[in-house]
Amino acid sequence: KTHKPLAFTSEHLHILVLGDYVPRNNRRLLGLLVEYSQTLSYKLNITLKPHPATEFHTYEHPNLSIRVASDPIESLLEVCDVAYTSSISSSAIDAFCSGVPVITMADPKVLYMGPLRGMSGLHNVSCVSELVNALSTIKHTIISSSPPPSYFNLDVKLPLWRKILIHNEFKPPLT
Repeated sequence: KTHKPLAFTSEHLHILVLGDYVPRNNRRLLGLLVEYSQTLSYKLNITLKPHPATEFHTYEHPNLSIRVASDPIESLLEVCDVAYTSSISSSAIDAFCSGVPVITMADPKVLYMGPLRGMSGLHNVSCVSELVNALSTIKHTIISSSPPPSYFNLDVKLPLWRKILIHNEFKPPLT
């Protein structure tokens, strides 16, 4: 699936925030959006799908107009312009494979463990100026949602598993 260039005007940008199970990451995700929103003359259209293991309270973020959603991720991805995730969230894969542009908030103080690292079309941000650049770039870019053939490694013959389970050829790393 390919996502055509975004036709949003700035005032109609719909950001889907895909929450993390680490509360600190959620605070940082939303903190960048607060900083970004302070540069705008309008309110952002934000939908947040919290991680099932976390609670989210909109009153903790009075500067953002956030709709908290429990809908299935695939239906939320159909109506958003951009998905915004933390660097450790596997929900970035869902968005990417759905053809939705992905912006990943990378914490410069923590090892980057993003599931899409190295993929073209992914935008990593760690500050508000990078978020502005990512949104500007996405607005003019065609996104292809085809992961490389080896990304999921779905060989129906399961040769790697057979080596480990049937032939007992697993060699643990040297310690």
